[in-house]
Amino acid sequence: MIELLVVISIISLLASVVLSSLNSARQNSRAAAVKAQALEARKLMELEFLATGSYARLEQGWVKTDNLDGSSTPTCATQGFTGPHEANMRAICQNINSIIEASGITTGNLFITRDDGGTNDAYSIMVKLPNSAFYFCLGSNGASSDLGTSSNDWTAPGCFADPTL
Repeated sequence: MIELLVVISIISLLASVVLSSLNSARQNSRAAAVKAQALEARKLMELEFLATGSYARLEQGWVKTDNLDGSSTPTCATQGFTGPHEANMRAICQNINSIIEASGITTGNLFITRDDGGTNDAYSIMVKLPNSAFYFCLGSNGASSDLGTSSNDWTAPGCFADPTL
């Protein structure tokens, strides 16, 4: 009888270790999926620049999946993505927000900005990493970092403080 209890406790211990590893793997896969979607958005931004010579058709700001909470934050459906890549960019926006929201984060998921110095030749995409205090930042010059945060004034490579870093 004691042997059976020992076996059951060992199996329970192993099961808890496996489940905790599974949770960690799930969070890592969400972060990887968010980064992959952000990289796809970068490709669309570059196609837009090749076609028009600027990022002027991109509206800036925080973007979320919906406004069911009554806020006025732009959504993927209302954000100013225009041009030939509009449908793809909106789909990527939805995917990014859905992945992040599956982690329980409902605000501050995605920020897109462009140079407002009149040239519209630079942009930054910042995506909240699930279960992290940081954002994954992508700049128009190819710079990227997963260390973006308001505590460093968004100065990590690719973040909006300087997307050309």
